[in-house]
Amino acid sequence: MMTKLTTASVLWQVIFTLPALLLAGSAFAEAPVNPHWTGKHCAECHVDGTPPQLKYDGDPIKLCTVCHETGHSRIDVHRVPLEVSQKMAAQMPQDWPLLDGRLSCFTCHEPKLQMYRNDPLQKHNPNFLRGKTVRLSASFCYNCHDRNRYTRINPHLEQLDETGKPVPAKCVFCHKNQPNPQTAQNINDVDFIDTLPLICIGCHAGKDRSHPTRASHMLELSKDMKPAAKVLPVSQNRIFCGTCHNPHQEGVIQNGPGAAGAGTRYFIRTETPDDLCVICHADKIIDPADTAPRQPDLLRKAPGPMTAHKPWQEKKCKICHSATPLRRSPPPARNLCFGSDCHQPEVIDNAFVHEPSVTNNCYFCHESHLAQYRFLLRVNEEKLCFTCHPLLPDHKRLTDQVKKDPGVHDRFNAYAKKTGLADGKKCTYCHSPDHRKNIRSVFPGICSDCHIFINNILADPKDIHTVNRDRVCSACHDSHAGKYEYQLKQPFETYKDIP
Repeated sequence: MMTKLTTASVLWQVIFTLPALLLAGSAFAEAPVNPHWTGKHCAECHVDGTPPQLKYDGDPIKLCTVCHETGHSRIDVHRVPLEVSQKMAAQMPQDWPLLDGRLSCFTCHEPKLQMYRNDPLQKHNPNFLRGKTVRLSASFCYNCHDRNRYTRINPHLEQLDETGKPVPAKCVFCHKNQPNPQTAQNINDVDFIDTLPLICIGCHAGKDRSHPTRASHMLELSKDMKPAAKVLPVSQNRIFCGTCHNPHQEGVIQNGPGAAGAGTRYFIRTETPDDLCVICHADKIIDPADTAPRQPDLLRKAPGPMTAHKPWQEKKCKICHSATPLRRSPPPARNLCFGSDCHQPEVIDNAFVHEPSVTNNCYFCHESHLAQYRFLLRVNEEKLCFTCHPLLPDHKRLTDQVKKDPGVHDRFNAYAKKTGLADGKKCTYCHSPDHRKNIRSVFPGICSDCHIFINNILADPKDIHTVNRDRVCSACHDSHAGKYEYQLKQPFETYKDIP
């Protein structure tokens, strides 16, 4: 059967095919090797593959641009070599090396960090940058550059002078003329330099399309949301950034509701984010008198008798706890557990291995001395797995299910009263793009309990995990490494019809 080719499809075929044809017909047919984070391929950088002598007479720029010439060392990223002024040399860290007084690749990148396989370090510092800042950002650049020269002025701060009067220069960031805070009663009494919310997204790009809760809120007020206009300002009956956020310093506006939220964190016009949400989403308000707080029993397997790690039980502490003049810090958990005859490496030697940050740290799941669960697990298996794997439906399905089940918020709020979540943070705990940041702010057990609870009330009866909800995770998955995708013990088709 003939396939109709468009100009675009032919172009894409040429783009993807031409480089392969050129390489196949050249002396450099073998693809370049990426030596970073492997602990191998020393010959890519070192003479005869033996450290420490480097190729190209040790010139770091020539050494790196063999592979990175097109993607790095460009003038729009950071040109090298580059002469360093005396002022900058005095400001930059003294142990960052220069090449004859000029910047080189090794000035910012520490090559020794990536000479060995180190999955956690690669994840947290993928570009093996020097210093404490391990992500390429403005903070890293300020190691050498003067922060004051590149920092954007924040018009929301220092809007009042020493006498308590508004600073005109800060007002005209957003307003055509300096408003009179004594006479301006509402948003219609002031003029703006541009259409709202364009003024805001000039500095806060993207927020109009994905904020809050990964959704656009720059919408016209519907009939059932009219009460919001009495409490929060709107522009031509549309929500804009200033509807929820007060862009002023405390004391600039002194007339009634217009002063709410000024100078607070995030400049929110209500006392808590929850209060802000339910002004418009009034159907989500939960009356404590309507629902009795309850704590579901999510712990399927109760703790059993205390079991001990064999070396601990036999008082052979030095098997794990030993120090020498050359090694005073404890070795990584993975090296400790698999570096002797205690646990065989075959446990993690299958085709599909668990997330490296977990398999490299046995203590993430296992206790090292005593536990009340089998295999020295820290908690029962279900809670442990649900901490990272909530098994919730995908976002679209979840949204559809919530719309069909108006009682979801009632049940969740009744549950949340016993979870330890702070008052006023229930809405944003789920409806927030920064949800993962909450992991370190709450007790880990809250994560698994909440995931299990939400999964139970939103479960799809046809979902394979719902069908098998009474089985423990390890009945189908290998917790370390499996032979099949998703770390399954058997092919996926085997589990489809399990009752």
